[in-house]
Amino acid sequence: MTRHILFLVHGMGRYGVWADGGYKPDPNSWFEACEKELRDNYARFIQDTVGAAFDDLFVIRRIEYDSILDHFRAAWKTQSDDWSQLGVGKGFIGEIQTFFRKNSDDAFLWTHLADVALYMAPTVRAHVQAHVATEITKVLAKALRDRQFGQWSVIAHSLGTAVTHDTVSQLARLTKTPWGAELGPIPAPRALVMVANVARLLTDSTSTLYAETLAPIGAGHPTYYISCAHVLDPFTRLAPFQPGWTSPRYRALSKLGVYYLAPEVIDVLRSGENHNKFGQVVPHGFKHYLRQPEVTATMWPLLLAEDPADYPDIADAVLEAYRDEERKALKAKLKPKLDDLLAHLPPADPVLEQLLKLLKGLL
Repeated sequence: MTRHILFLVHGMGRYGVWADGGYKPDPNSWFEACEKELRDNYARFIQDTVGAAFDDLFVIRRIEYDSILDHFRAAWKTQSDDWSQLGVGKGFIGEIQTFFRKNSDDAFLWTHLADVALYMAPTVRAHVQAHVATEITKVLAKALRDRQFGQWSVIAHSLGTAVTHDTVSQLARLTKTPWGAELGPIPAPRALVMVANVARLLTDSTSTLYAETLAPIGAGHPTYYISCAHVLDPFTRLAPFQPGWTSPRYRALSKLGVYYLAPEVIDVLRSGENHNKFGQVVPHGFKHYLRQPEVTATMWPLLLAEDPADYPDIADAVLEAYRDEERKALKAKLKPKLDDLLAHLPPADPVLEQLLKLLKGLL
């Protein structure tokens, strides 16, 4: 059965649980939640119009690289003196070690910043790229050999957008898996969907980042490129993704502004834990982005190789559906909790201070 392969690439931090007094990585829970959100979103807003179920058209393949990062995180605990070769200072290593020893109010920041710092280290970056390239090409090669290949796309979140930029344009060079001459050139993806796009933040060279290898400009290139950034997301605000590509197949969803506070999107702080206080008031999560009307109304038609203009009612349907959920849930459960979080969470910088003011205004 030929189906469109969707590679789901996770982002930075927060893919774990607190157990036995410490933080334990657990990216599977993130994949499970996001896969469910993708399926539910498609079934709710797209399926009736298309006339086909999700599994008839798509298959999801997970791209997990947190295990690579966790290998280096573990090394911090026992070999911090050797990490200077990666360009990471001992002071930062000490802070990360402190986080992994105990829970703290800064847990969200440290889980995210730790992964960013790790990925910026050249040795770690090379390991991640080789791993991701190998995983993608394994899936593509098998589908081609089994004559079950149709199209493939990447839906990447957060740090995963930088990983995708660094990897997809050079799959043949990076992969450890022989591609095989009988398969021909590696086919270009139909779409790169960059959710909470931080590729610019994690790349020093704009000439490399904005090189035309990933620009949707013709044969051998991705057919579509969708960049998503929310106006309240501090990670995408720091260094906005702004290529000079002039192509109607590049869609810059850079001014997303709807903010949903439904319980399924924002985890309610559990009793006795400070972990993820900051994360509960920052619209950076995958599920939050997927519930932005413009994202749903743009992503699915392009994945189906259709014009979003032919689906004029999707954005309004998404807006009304999740707005209603927000209205019902917020007053009953989340507003008191969020008020408490905001009251005990001092802003770290002017951007975050403005973020908190905006959130208070929205509530």
